[in-house]
Amino acid sequence: MRTILIFTLLILASPCSAEIYKSVDDEGNVTYGDRPTPNRDNQIVKPPPISTYSSTYRPPEKKTTSNQPRDTKQTKVTNYTQLVITQPQDDTAIRSNSGQVTIITKTTPPLDIQSGHKIEVTLDGEKAATSDNGMVILESLSRGTHSLSVAIIDKNGKVLATSANQTFHLLRSSAR
Repeated sequence: MRTILIFTLLILASPCSAEIYKSVDDEGNVTYGDRPTPNRDNQIVKPPPISTYSSTYRPPEKKTTSNQPRDTKQTKVTNYTQLVITQPQDDTAIRSNSGQVTIITKTTPPLDIQSGHKIEVTLDGEKAATSDNGMVILESLSRGTHSLSVAIIDKNGKVLATSANQTFHLLRSSAR
């Protein structure tokens, strides 16, 4: 039974691998078909690939065993070329009655969290928060003008890159 099923599927799949022919008649009309047109110059057409997906899979690195000599451990150094605050923009007014402000940063290259790098937010000259994803939400800020900067720090607290200082103005309703 199994052999018959496999044989039937192979027979049904064989027309799928047929060639496609293109021919042009004397008047310039183009015809496509699965058989060559008699008395015409026929051209075999190759269809585009069904899928253009290319895998990004990389095999895992091989670990050294105790029998093999170990290389000296080299630490990968990430050289950041850009660190900017994308939100809030410089000298912008933010209306938030709860005093909540979302800080979003952009780094080039992306933040190396595997090496323990973090974003440290400094608000009005004091450390306010740290994050390992480039986004920080500050809560219960007082209304008024605030100075903001961010830095990338490593796991030991060493500053690797800093942004330019920016200001923003927090607007909150007040009861009278």
